[in-house]
Amino acid sequence: MDIDTIFRIFITAMFSPPGIANFVISTLLKKRLHATAAALIASAAMIFMNNKLLSQIPVSQYVVIVVSTVAAMMVTAHLAFTLGEKIRQKK
Repeated sequence: MDIDTIFRIFITAMFSPPGIANFVISTLLKKRLHATAAALIASAAMIFMNNKLLSQIPVSQYVVIVVSTVAAMMVTAHLAFTLGEKIRQKK
């Protein structure tokens, strides 16, 4: 897989319904560990939703997709958590 494909997987995961829910939930959480857990749950939801499509590809591509999805959800969760912290500090 090339970088372009990995980038597309990353962006798709961030702006998918589980990715958006992950962003909203992580903004409201008060502990970074909880944001990490929310990211893992959102990643699992994303993989579960696409299970039939993912079963038709080679294992190496499957691993890259799973790792990219988890990384995208982690980035989304931690950006949202940091944004939520900044908002709470201003109040």
